[in-house]
Amino acid sequence: LYSVGYDMSYPYRVAGGLQDNGSKMGPHTSVSGRGIRYEDWFGVGGGDGMYNEFETCNNRYLFNESQFGPLSRLDTWTGERKGIRYNDPELRFNWNAPILVSPHDCNVVFHAASKLLRSPNMGESWEVISDDLTKADPMTLATGKGGDGNIQYATITTISESTLQAGLIWVGTDDGNVQVTRDGGETWTLVNDNIPNNPEYWVSRVEASYHDLGTAYVSYTGMRRDDFGTYVYKTTDFGATWTDISANLPEEPVNVIREHHQNPNLLFLGTDFALYVSVDGGQSWTKMKNNMPTNPVYDLKIHPRENDLIVATHGRGIYIADVSPLAQATEQNLERNGYFFRPE
Repeated sequence: LYSVGYDMSYPYRVAGGLQDNGSKMGPHTSVSGRGIRYEDWFGVGGGDGMYNEFETCNNRYLFNESQFGPLSRLDTWTGERKGIRYNDPELRFNWNAPILVSPHDCNVVFHAASKLLRSPNMGESWEVISDDLTKADPMTLATGKGGDGNIQYATITTISESTLQAGLIWVGTDDGNVQVTRDGGETWTLVNDNIPNNPEYWVSRVEASYHDLGTAYVSYTGMRRDDFGTYVYKTTDFGATWTDISANLPEEPVNVIREHHQNPNLLFLGTDFALYVSVDGGQSWTKMKNNMPTNPVYDLKIHPRENDLIVATHGRGIYIADVSPLAQATEQNLERNGYFFRPE
């Protein structure tokens, strides 16, 4: 799976894009108690399945795509599908072009190419809210389409809008740019020079904090450059300064980082080999093992109602774990001699 999304139904549904096998949707659990069956899964898109994001107001519409950004809106109640891609031959879309439904308005959808696109009405119309946010290096644009063969370069790879303020948006690109806007795209700030020892590799994830307006996280993967180092950073001042929070992580390319919506010190991180957790804001990390195989973790989501960590792996499907006890592992509780964790 390249990515995973969830809705707010009960049981909630997950949907993910599969390499060469389209996009699939299924329930996170079974009310029958017999487990999730093959027949519980539905095909919801074709091609190489990529991003799948639900609108969570009515749990009705699913936005998904295949490679290079052909975007559709699926009505999961009726089965009707509508192509809603913004067509501009000058735009370059990543193989896995990010989709984001705004946390402030379920009608607002973002889609990323070399520029950031915003729809106020679930894809019925679009506006371009940035200039080219990539480096647009001419060496990678030899064909005029952004690369040779089946690859497009100089594209946006990740988007995150703050849950605390609409219009505060972070963006990362495949050529190492990290940009932020605080006014919905009117102005953008490139923060590359503020990141210590910045490799300016493929930006695998940007993550706006749930708890502090100026806080965000960024991770890079050097896998495509044969650099298997661990690059993950945190800012608390809108990108003016950054701290390396790789701490005791092993040398593994980082694909995704997430902050918990209830506990600002609880972080989850996925690499090309494993899943990690930090309960102290990135000062130290612990591998989450048990039933997790040694496998690339490509995406992580945290269900806000169920407190479930949803893990998309590249090779072994979707894993889900109840992380509500970890959310209670605050600094104050960890310092107590004893603490009764509240069960679900």
